[in-house]
Amino acid sequence: MQRWLLLLTVFFHVQVFAQVDTCNLGKGKFSLITNVGYIIPHRPEMRHLLQGHSVGAAIQYTQKTQGTKAWHKAYNFPELGLELSFNTTGNPKQLGEQLALSYMIHLPLHPYREQEKKHSFKHYLSLGLGAGYATKKWELRENTQSLVLGSHLNTSVMMQYGITLVQTKHLEFRTGLRLHHLSNGAFQLPNLGTNNFLYFISVHQRRDDELKLLRDFTPFTPKWNTWIGLTGGAKEISPPGQKKYSSFTLHLLQERHQTFKSSFGVGADIMFNSAVKALRERSSGAEALWKDSARLGAVLSYGIHFNDFQLRIQQGVYVLNTWSGDGSLYHRFSLRYLIKDHLTVQVGLKTHFAKADHAEIGIGWNL
Repeated sequence: MQRWLLLLTVFFHVQVFAQVDTCNLGKGKFSLITNVGYIIPHRPEMRHLLQGHSVGAAIQYTQKTQGTKAWHKAYNFPELGLELSFNTTGNPKQLGEQLALSYMIHLPLHPYREQEKKHSFKHYLSLGLGAGYATKKWELRENTQSLVLGSHLNTSVMMQYGITLVQTKHLEFRTGLRLHHLSNGAFQLPNLGTNNFLYFISVHQRRDDELKLLRDFTPFTPKWNTWIGLTGGAKEISPPGQKKYSSFTLHLLQERHQTFKSSFGVGADIMFNSAVKALRERSSGAEALWKDSARLGAVLSYGIHFNDFQLRIQQGVYVLNTWSGDGSLYHRFSLRYLIKDHLTVQVGLKTHFAKADHAEIGIGWNL
């Protein structure tokens, strides 16, 4: 079940990115990346796992947007593509090696006029999302000290900042920092996740048609939008290897789409989490009612828009029936895609600060 859920989530991510105007991209080009770094011990119980440096390499195939859509120009003609990466962890016995297939977007942070200049400062913010595979995971008998990943298959998240070192007619050399995160969203415990912090050097192909861009810009008209959605997920609670607990959330969000890039909103979540009911019973020693799994939350939301694809970061606060073990605040990172007219699909991760609560997948409707 866990593998099928993660595969479905990753398939959704790739499908969303793959449909972002791929017919309006420039010719493809390849890049080769080499990197070195280490696993960040973000919890005290991970420090003993840091035994050496991680090294790795990646290959990318990217295409440059050409300005045929308004969001291309709003984000200064980003590059879209796929990356296949391999990294060691510095601890082959307990953490093993990690493979990932990710869809990448490279956002230029310099003005587009600088792209035409050979000797100018160019820098990029890159985001990646996909599937990751760890060769080692926690095992009750064979790998009990590695309280990091409870499954081989995980979601992969990549963040990267890079600058151009040298640029020629056919090649471009970049360097910078990247952070590669693997976790399964608490679907299978333990799930502290790994954060591989890396320094990289890369070489990229360049093409003569890269600068043939459509630069005219259409003004954006701000608008209000109301979204109603239903998402569901599952998680484990300690100890590892026990049953899965279901969770369902009814979302209501009122947003103002302010620019091509951004939207701001407020909303409410009605949540039913059977894991909360089980934790209440464990704490009190008495049977809890179904309503003890229900919670109400208030949400502040910020959205980043890439045409029909949207990334949302939300800060929530429990206002009714708070479970003390989770605190009063929660967070949500979600991806939403407009399938047709008003119908949307959403995949997300609900967390309590750096601790994953559960992954979510569901549908919604724009009123």
